[in-house]
Amino acid sequence: MTATNRVMRYVQRVMYTKEYAADLKSTDVHKFINNAYAATGNKHTSIVVKYGKKLLLWFSLSEAIYPLKDLVVIVYIAYGLISGSIESIGVYTSLLTASQYLTVRMQRITDQLSNLDKLNKYAEKIRKYFDLESTIERNSGDKGSPSGAMSLELRGVSFAYPNSEFALKNLNITVKPGEKIAIVGENGAGKTTLSKLLLRLYDVSGGEILYNGVNVRDYDVHTLRRRIGVAFQEPQIYALTVRENLSVYHKSDDATLREVLCTVGLDVELDREVTREFDEGGVMLSGGEQQKLGLSRLLHGDFGLLLLDEPSSALDPLAEYEMTKLMFDNSHTTTIMVAHRLSTIRDADCIYLISDGGVAEQGTHDELMALGGRYAEMFTKQAENYVR
Repeated sequence: MTATNRVMRYVQRVMYTKEYAADLKSTDVHKFINNAYAATGNKHTSIVVKYGKKLLLWFSLSEAIYPLKDLVVIVYIAYGLISGSIESIGVYTSLLTASQYLTVRMQRITDQLSNLDKLNKYAEKIRKYFDLESTIERNSGDKGSPSGAMSLELRGVSFAYPNSEFALKNLNITVKPGEKIAIVGENGAGKTTLSKLLLRLYDVSGGEILYNGVNVRDYDVHTLRRRIGVAFQEPQIYALTVRENLSVYHKSDDATLREVLCTVGLDVELDREVTREFDEGGVMLSGGEQQKLGLSRLLHGDFGLLLLDEPSSALDPLAEYEMTKLMFDNSHTTTIMVAHRLSTIRDADCIYLISDGGVAEQGTHDELMALGGRYAEMFTKQAENYVR
């Protein structure tokens, strides 16, 4: 069962690790994972059925014979002592030893019964876990997702994590349909948190988020998330084929998928498994190649909004600029890019600098440079690394 156990543990790792939560909630990757789990579960069950009966018979006989043997020895020696036919101290010692063996055997049986009770309680907890429902999913609206490029408006949005000093405060941002904007700021300013709020992985504590003028709470959260394509700085790459990794949002024919891979400069076969988790012949991707694969998922299919959270940071500056230009130029949908390397977002329609939980500066690159504020200072310092 080594092979099946490896797959089962991998599935559990994906299902229980928070880093995979966004993908599991907003893409079809859970279907691929569930299919792998179901197929492996059936194989695992067939192995248990094949050998389980034999093992059960063997362990049952083993657990029954040894205590019975010890019991016979004890009864025999006890009878000998009572009748006076056994007087040797050695035989008496054997009596004690046999008694101890019997005690150990009985204890093992008791432990097995105790373990059965523990397993039953554990199974009950697992059952309750799978019956849990997110309050966001439970309170989801019933309005279908908006079509076409989506407009976005954040009106006085506030949010804070429990037991944390971090907070977004009175955040106001407006994005027109098809507009390309960039979010910049220092680490911890709330850029990634904002992406999660837009996916409604969390609900705002104040203000409201509107897509096409409708509050995000009024939309069916599942269909809304399917219209929002996401690429994070560390994309989650799954132990599936390249084709399946590309199809977590939308399925496309092989010709389209190969064209997408060619566009981002990724030369891999669709049938190859990504990682060597289960296949020694699996393809191992570098950090930059993983980011290219993550971005490739967004180049086919129908999206109303793209959230790009530093999706090409592992690429060299030139490759990152070209990838950003590709996403800005070829995408007809609304695009929000979170970036640290400011040279990549010079062509954005509007740049928002987030600081202290709110918008500190906003405007085009030229406007912000002319302003001479924090953005201009950050851009100038970064440029010094390339221009002497």
